[in-house]
Amino acid sequence: MEEKTYNKIAKQIRSSRHGVSFVNWMDKVIVMATVLIYGAMILLQFIDGDYDLLYKIILVPAVGFLVVSACRYIYNQPRPYEVMDIDPIIAKDTKGKSFPSRHVYSIFVIAMTALQINMAFGILLLVVGFMLAALRVIGGVHYTRDVFAGAFLGIITGVIGYYIILR
Repeated sequence: MEEKTYNKIAKQIRSSRHGVSFVNWMDKVIVMATVLIYGAMILLQFIDGDYDLLYKIILVPAVGFLVVSACRYIYNQPRPYEVMDIDPIIAKDTKGKSFPSRHVYSIFVIAMTALQINMAFGILLLVVGFMLAALRVIGGVHYTRDVFAGAFLGIITGVIGYYIILR
């Protein structure tokens, strides 16, 4: 998103009585809900004794998370608030490591994981993943390319891990 476009959207959000707090709240709720959902999926597979699926739902996201983290370290791209004259709506002071978005990667790979257990729930998480991606861009902490790359890597990790290698 260009600086002018971001500032226009941010101005509208800031002019709303609860706009900034709503964006920050939604970002945190989606992230925390994703963590809890992933933990619940692991716990339920452990309780059910499905250890084959259990190791897959731990291994696939973990390997991908390491790859995404390595990419962020190697590319070390600056964040929008470091490059543009903007005041991010989502408060963050991290320098660099913007590409790809790990938050977006995580929700998409967890959605792909959920698809292994319940199709409707997995699709719902994919939709929420797009919401999180939009929030991260509107919040000024990621570029559009960062969230697209995170979503793409999350989906590809799931496809390769669950449907090609571990099937």
